[in-house]
Amino acid sequence: MRKAIYFPSLPVLQPYFQVPAEKFSGTAITFEGWIKPRYNPGAYRGQHLLLHYRVAFYPVTVSATQFRLLVRNTSGDSYYTSTFGSWDTWYHIAGVFRDNGNITVYKNGTLFETYGPSGPLSSSTYLTIGAYSSNLKWNYQYKGLLGEFSLWDRELTAEEISQRYQGSMIADQTGIIGWYKMEE
Repeated sequence: MRKAIYFPSLPVLQPYFQVPAEKFSGTAITFEGWIKPRYNPGAYRGQHLLLHYRVAFYPVTVSATQFRLLVRNTSGDSYYTSTFGSWDTWYHIAGVFRDNGNITVYKNGTLFETYGPSGPLSSSTYLTIGAYSSNLKWNYQYKGLLGEFSLWDRELTAEEISQRYQGSMIADQTGIIGWYKMEE
């Protein structure tokens, strides 16, 4: 059984994970990890937030059994992916957010879709995972499970993302911001 942290649909007083903007100084950010979104009939833009930092990932309802991702770039442009998968199923997801605004999404270690371009990644805010701050309240909670994941201050290569999907460590640890292993 995969180890994970559960994100209930309850109000929170602080984000589940928060990383200061000054930790990111490169030309790309990579988020990679395991997700298992729970079915949420009301999961539309902003209501099921996975990651936020001038760019964003939101699982969005396609049907009672399937979801897709809403991917937002630094200019605020939003793109809906093709159907990503089924609710209540584990997926390895990776998002590479580049300073030129291009976004690449990987699913289970392989390229899924690419979007862009927009403006630079620089921001004075925090990167948050699992919730979003609005009017000093943490809203838009991710509903589901989040397994082991990592944040990087660089673009992981397709080969490195494939290695992570297969459970291998990445040899080049340059730019790692955090590696979070969950316990049930």
